[in-house]
Amino acid sequence: ASQLMVPLGFPAVADPETVIALEQVVKEKGAKYSKGIVVTSDLFYPSVLPSTLEMYSKANVEGVEMEAATLYVIASLRGVRAAAFFTVDGSPLKWDKGDYDPHGAKVQQGKKNMLEIAVEAAARLSTCTKPLA
Repeated sequence: ASQLMVPLGFPAVADPETVIALEQVVKEKGAKYSKGIVVTSDLFYPSVLPSTLEMYSKANVEGVEMEAATLYVIASLRGVRAAAFFTVDGSPLKWDKGDYDPHGAKVQQGKKNMLEIAVEAAARLSTCTKPLA
């Protein structure tokens, strides 16, 4: 969808200050995390046509999701901060082996942690007076 708003090569990236705030709270909570490139793709679920997910896996992409790039573009156009973080519920490359559990205990705990972290990071950013770059 974002290719309808800006040229295809427009960088869809998180706000660095927001990423820093999230990472600080994650570290304080002692939560397990990794940081890296995440692909936004509307081809997330198994389909008839070939997928590029294996290629991205070989390129050391941390994960795949469906919305963040568009949110980053909208935030950039509107001059607001945005970042995203995710709870892993499985690997789309291993779904046929049963590696997908969006309702499991680990995912539920991950969602709870994410909400607590997001609220604390947002509270800290609410006092930030540094303008967006």
